[in-house]
Formats: sequence, C-alpha cells, structure tokens
Amino acid sequence: LSVLVPLTDDATRAAAIPRAYWVSLTILVVLRPDFGGTFQRALLRVLGTLIGLVLTSVLVHYALNEQPAAMIPLLGLLVFGMRLSGPNNIGLTAMFLSGTVVVMLSLGGYPTDTTVSERAIATAVGGLIALAAVLLWPTWERSQVTDRLAEMIAAYGDYLRMFIDPTMSESTRAGRRSDSRLARSNAEASVDRARSEPVDPRGTVELGDSILANGHRLAHALLAIDSTRQALDTYQNLPAFRSLVDASLETLSALESAVRKDLPVSKHTHLRRLQADLAGALAAWPEEQRPGYAAVLVEATDRLVDSLDSLAATLSRRAILRRGSVGQARVDPA
Repeated sequence: LSVLVPLTDDATRAAAIPRAYWVSLTILVVLRPDFGGTFQRALLRVLGTLIGLVLTSVLVHYALNEQPAAMIPLLGLLVFGMRLSGPNNIGLTAMFLSGTVVVMLSLGGYPTDTTVSERAIATAVGGLIALAAVLLWPTWERSQVTDRLAEMIAAYGDYLRMFIDPTMSESTRAGRRSDSRLARSNAEASVDRARSEPVDPRGTVELGDSILANGHRLAHALLAIDSTRQALDTYQNLPAFRSLVDASLETLSALESAVRKDLPVSKHTHLRRLQADLAGALAAWPEEQRPGYAAVLVEATDRLVDSLDSLAATLSRRAILRRGSVGQARVDPA
C-alpha cells in the first residue's frame, strides 16, 4: 500500500488522466495481506463496479431521461443501498457506489457514457495492479496456518490448566475462555484464507480441517468440565483427575510442537488408562456421597482423551506419509 498508492496517484496525475484517483482508491480497497483476500475483493470490486455503472447509466439515460427531479430519489436509494451493504459485502457496495457516482456526476453535468468508461477502466486497472502486487510479492496464508493452529492448541492448554489451579480468579478464567475462542476463530479464518489460494502442495488445508474438527470436540469437552467448576475444591482432592489433566497438558504441549515443526508427536501419554482410572475412582465412591457432576466429568474427560488421541494420530500419520514421500523421491529420480 505504501508503495502502490502514492506511485499510482503520482503517475495518473502526471498523465493528466481525468478522475484517475479511482485507480489508487481501488488498490486501497482491495489489497490485502493474503492472496485469496486480494483476489476475491478485486474480482467483486470490478464486477460490482461494472454492473453498477451499466445498470445505473441505462436507467438514468433511458428511463429517467436525466431529469434531476427523478434522479435525486434514485440517488437516495443508491446511497441507502451502499450503506446497507456494509464494508463486508464489497460486491454490492461497489455496485451501489458506482451507481451513486454516475447519478452525482450526471447531476453535475457530466455525460454518463464518459463516467462509465473512465470508472470501469480505472477500477479494472487498480484491481489488476493489486493482483500483480500479491503475485510478485506474495504473502501466502498457508505459511501461517500452522502457527494459528498451534496457537489454538496452546490456548486450549491454558484453558485446561485452570481446572487444577485453585488460585485462579473468576476474571482470569473468563479471560482464558475468551482467549481460546479467539484462537479458534483466528485458526478457522486462516484455514479459510488458505483454502482460496491456488496451490497447496503440503496439504495444509486438509491438516487444518482435521485439527479444527478434533479441536471442536476438545473445546466441547473443556466446556463440559468448565460447567462443573463449582466443584473445583473437590477436583483438587481427586489425584486421578490431576494426573489426567497433567498428562493431557503434556500431550497438548507435544501436539503444539508437532504442529509447528511438522513432526510426529514426540511424547504421548496413555491418556485412556488415566481416564479409566478417574472413572473408576468416581465409581468407587458410595452412591450417597457421589457428587452430581461425576457423570458429566466422566463423559467430558472421555471426549477430551478421544480428541487428543485423534489429534496425535492425525499428526503422526501426516508426518509418516510426508517422510515416506520424501524418501521415495530420493530413491526414485523419476
């Protein structure tokens, strides 16, 4: 942005191109850090602009005969449509904005055919320059997906750790919950952006989908445990629960490292045995003394272990396949 916007503005001013600021404006609107976002916004901006220019020009010239009394209500509708579309729907916003420009310039005495051609060319040129910029100097989202996924796993670990920390305040717990939701949203957005990129040679999107699916089950398990947090004091008196949480935290740390380094899970404790020990410890309590949250805790920890085991298996399988493909490439020159 810091290079292209001033450069195109200076170039179009030097060339004395009428209203060529639309080139710089288009670059400012469509250029994004990732290729997928830039391509999508450029395409929607150009298409929306062309549709708005053509439709409004035909309406103003043929239906309204360029009568100011008829064009002013149309201008109000177009402005309302532009504001209603909002910044997230760039295609509709560009369509209504282009129509607004046509009507305003027509009211100022500029012919609609000139407005259509100048705006269409400037918008197309600005969109092409933005696409060329991300192709010549790309910031591929797929290179950042693993970091976002690892941050999500780390946030889930912080969320789980609070269940065995009796000194943690309620405000801190709320912050941990918010951090985990934000980390998941960032990971989902990163995978979606990578999905729109033209090439994914390392299967990053498939990895992201798998981790997000198992992470969804993990998040539900943590929420279920969190729903019984009023029994936190009782948790501290359950050695089986603390052992399971400690082992789960070690597994989450290993998962985070495996995602960042694209390696098999280096340390994976037998979580299923520890979860069975917890279920057995709760079942051994006399029925009249058994806490009401026992069934919820057993079911939630079962899902917790299942999701962690699935994540470990997914990452290990991916690393083995990638290592095998590299080895095969080394022995088979073809």
